[in-house]
Formats: sequence, C-alpha cells, structure tokens
Amino acid sequence: MRPEAKPAWDRLTFALQEVEPDCLDDERYIADLLQNGEKRLLASICSACPILTECMEYAITDQPKAGWWPGVQLKQLDRKEAA
Repeated sequence: MRPEAKPAWDRLTFALQEVEPDCLDDERYIADLLQNGEKRLLASICSACPILTECMEYAITDQPKAGWWPGVQLKQLDRKEAA
C-alpha cells in the first residue's frame, strides 16, 4: 500500500465495520476479465453502495494493481483521475 493511501484505507476499513457491502466476497470484483453485462452489474451494485466514496477515495489514492474498485476497472479509474 502506498503510504499516502493509509488514511483512505483506514476510512474504508472503519466504514466496513458499519456496513457489509454487496460486493463482499463477490469474486467478480477481483476478476480482470468480465462480460459487458457483468461490468454493468458491478457498476450498478457500487452506485448504490453506502461506502462508495470511501472505496473510490482508497482506489484512486492507492491504485490497486488488479480487480474492480468502485464498480470500474482500474484502467478506468486512471482515466477518471487524469480528467
């Protein structure tokens, strides 16, 4: 974890103590290849999540190397950050 991501990780971890998100234990969130319908479903699940902000903040700050964070593939987060 990048040192600058620690505060965001701490906020996400705290939020996870209060909320059990629908993505929990869903293997699709760690998959790198998904069908378009699965991508839309993940985005839909994330868009309704009460800890979306904390998840997004962590993902943008730490830039995890794989998987899906706040319903988008990491490559998409890179583009959003650059915009």
